[in-house]
Amino acid sequence: MTELEEEKDLIDFKQYIRILSKYWYVVGLILIFSMVFAYYKIRYSTPIYMVKTTMHIKDKSSYSYGSKSFLEGSSMFQPFKNLKNEMELIRSYNRIQLVVKELDFMWEYRVKGKIRDIELYKTNPIEIVCDSGLIVTNYPLLITIQNEDYFTLTANGGMYRLYDPVSNTYVDTIISIKRDENVKYRFGQNISLGGLFNFKINKTQHYHANDNNIQFTINARDLHSLTKEYKYKVVVTENERSSIITISSSGSIIQKEVAFLNKLSEVYVRKELEDKNQIANNTINFIDSQLKVISDSLNNTGNEIESYREKNKIYNFEEQSIGIITQLNGLEGKKLEAELQLRYYEYLKGYLNTDKELTDLVAPSTINVEDPVLNQLVAQLVTLYQQKNTLKYSSSEKSPAYQTLLIRIKTTKDALLETTNNLVNTSRSSINDLDKRISKVEMQMSSIPSQQRKLINIERKHTINDEIYNYLLQKRAEASIARASNLPDAFTVESPLDDDYVQIAPTVNKIYTTYILGAVGLIVFLAVIYGKIDNKIHTKEDIIKRTDVAVLGTVGLTGSDSIEKLVHSGHGSLTESFRSIRTNLQFVLQGKKTFMIGVTSCISGDGKSFCSHNLARIYAISGKKTLLIRGDMRKAFNAPANLIPQGSMGLSQHLIGMATIDQIIHKGEIENLYQIIPGPVPPNASELVASQKMEEFIRIMKDKFEVVIMDSPPVGLVSDYMSVIKHIDANLYIVRYDYTPKETLEAIKDLKNKYPAQSHSIIFNGITARLLSKYSYYGNPVEYGYEPALKKKWWQFFSK
Repeated sequence: MTELEEEKDLIDFKQYIRILSKYWYVVGLILIFSMVFAYYKIRYSTPIYMVKTTMHIKDKSSYSYGSKSFLEGSSMFQPFKNLKNEMELIRSYNRIQLVVKELDFMWEYRVKGKIRDIELYKTNPIEIVCDSGLIVTNYPLLITIQNEDYFTLTANGGMYRLYDPVSNTYVDTIISIKRDENVKYRFGQNISLGGLFNFKINKTQHYHANDNNIQFTINARDLHSLTKEYKYKVVVTENERSSIITISSSGSIIQKEVAFLNKLSEVYVRKELEDKNQIANNTINFIDSQLKVISDSLNNTGNEIESYREKNKIYNFEEQSIGIITQLNGLEGKKLEAELQLRYYEYLKGYLNTDKELTDLVAPSTINVEDPVLNQLVAQLVTLYQQKNTLKYSSSEKSPAYQTLLIRIKTTKDALLETTNNLVNTSRSSINDLDKRISKVEMQMSSIPSQQRKLINIERKHTINDEIYNYLLQKRAEASIARASNLPDAFTVESPLDDDYVQIAPTVNKIYTTYILGAVGLIVFLAVIYGKIDNKIHTKEDIIKRTDVAVLGTVGLTGSDSIEKLVHSGHGSLTESFRSIRTNLQFVLQGKKTFMIGVTSCISGDGKSFCSHNLARIYAISGKKTLLIRGDMRKAFNAPANLIPQGSMGLSQHLIGMATIDQIIHKGEIENLYQIIPGPVPPNASELVASQKMEEFIRIMKDKFEVVIMDSPPVGLVSDYMSVIKHIDANLYIVRYDYTPKETLEAIKDLKNKYPAQSHSIIFNGITARLLSKYSYYGNPVEYGYEPALKKKWWQFFSK
């Protein structure tokens, strides 16, 4: 890739700056419109407010139990709160659904506005009362209050599925509702849509006469969509240095969000306390079931002892009998305790074989089960189930984390079931061992009289049952005390207030920034598109990047397309431009005394006639005998009457032999300047230019004049210039600012490559005052007194 091609690939930032400065008014309008749109966006957007509440949740350092001595295993289920779990639990689906249901957010009331509707909460002048249990959701009813007695109803038609708010399900029944528009009803009148959607519209205490002729909409939301909406609105954050959490919610009505947060805090505390009490209730129920069995045995043995003593007149035992009784009572007590633990293990096995999640499991410590492995596995399983309930509402059930948790639950559950089976076998072995030991002691009773021996057996059973009964009564009392003294593990530190809120939308700075950045992006986009489709030449750099032909000089914009704007013998900026070109041509021509200059362009309108005439004048002013040949015979030339008389002979007439050379040479408007006009338009201009006559004519002119300047047709349109280029000493190509297409420079580049031995140069014509200042001596415009100074417009100071 050549250096020229590499330059083409570079982003031309100057080009885009030029485009933006040229169309500064478009840039300004886009920015103004963006600001206007941002203003109306802010004005007509629904404001969103955020309210918050703070709660304290007891963690490991602050946890306290209702009764520390109560079945210490109850704390095993929640020895302390995991703050992360509780944060997820607060915004869980079940919790929020319960809150939304208790607050009755199902019906939404809005007042119709010209731009947007405004939601009402607790201030709605009308309300809907459903007579049936089934309603239609997402079906706005348009109500227009006529007066204090009547209103009109507009209902859309269509097929709708009925919704049961009690069960939170859509029923299979689909009703057809006919469109009603502005149907008049009385307040309190029964209205039926589709036969099954029955309701009344009543006035509320907030009704006022000013509400007449105002439109309201009433719309029902299903519980599921409301729950999802609030679930994603609720944000729970943690204070890193304490167990305080902040719960926030946002919405368009401050009072509604305050009510939601208050109810959310209330429901969370209430449910947590209910869960704690449930553990105590389950323990009490289990103890009661055991007490009932032992109480019956205790009553029977008590009655039997009393009856036996009366019948056999036995009131005291011998010392030997007392020792045996004591020994038997100890063994029987251990046996009953082992049997109680065995019953608990059987109970735990049955519990684990169900799909229950240990939410109402009786704590192992209730019956003094102190096996560390069992207690640890139960605690782990309870924790895993809590994590499952939390994760279920914060992620998908198909997520890898949720599936991994299910595997851990199954593994822990299997391990707990295996441990329980082992403990069952151990308990049975222990009971069998105790039975053997009891049998040995009982054999010692053979030496005791039979009547006393029988009474000992009866009292032994009674004593053991009494000890177990008292033990269970103590545990029940502890459980009851713990339940009565249970306190919530969380409480509200700071409640939300109606006047304590933060407006989070619309954010003024963000909206203005977004719209301004969008406007800037649009401006850049348009500039890039314009730069891509704009194929005109605007700067000298455009020429340099696309061709290696040197730029010999620049000519400023004259403010007129007429060739009458000519250089003079003074020091105006136009004169200095062509004087500079003449000076540069001396280097190109390498000091030749006589020479011929060819002036052409790529397309018509580039200003070649204007430049060739002024170049001829500047040479004539310098004292050189100069001839300007207007060689474009393809179009008529209308010479000023004061310069060339009407009916004068031209080049085409000489080439066909109708005029001599002296007849076609006309004196110019200044000394030393002569010119030849094209003459009448011939039908064979190309043949005439390529003829021997033309070659002879050029040779004579070069001998007759010091400087010959030939104004030729555009090389990009016709091939006439190719016929005379061999006679040219310096080729000048005119490129006009903001007019000449960039792709036409390829023709100039091809000519240079085709005729590398000749001199090829470009004159940049018609440039603006700003560019003229840039390309002039020391970067300043030339101002010599004959023409007014080139002054910048005010906006050009921002586009240097």
